Amino acid sequence: VRVGLPLNDALAVVSADTALPLGAHLRQTSLQIAQGEGVRAALADLKARVQVEAVTSMTVALQVVDERGGPLADVLDRIAFTAEELARVERKR
Repeated sequence: VRVGLPLNDALAVVSADTALPLGAHLRQTSLQIAQGEGVRAALADLKARVQVEAVTSMTVALQVVDERGGPLADVLDRIAFTAEELARVERKR
């Protein structure tokens, strides 16, 4: 995203670097978009398949940016930070 890749290409790159099973879900979403499915629909499908709060936040952010534009990298940084903090708190419990 930071280097200006289109969303579909960025998803493909990230999916290759992400462990299973999430990497496979991201790859499937990238393929759906490449095959002509709308970004909004493909992200909604990802959100339904992967019912994890961080993925839900990411898909909502991507949908908003796809519709309205905006600083996607900043939004994703904040989501990643929040997810890391939640994981850290959970580990302490």
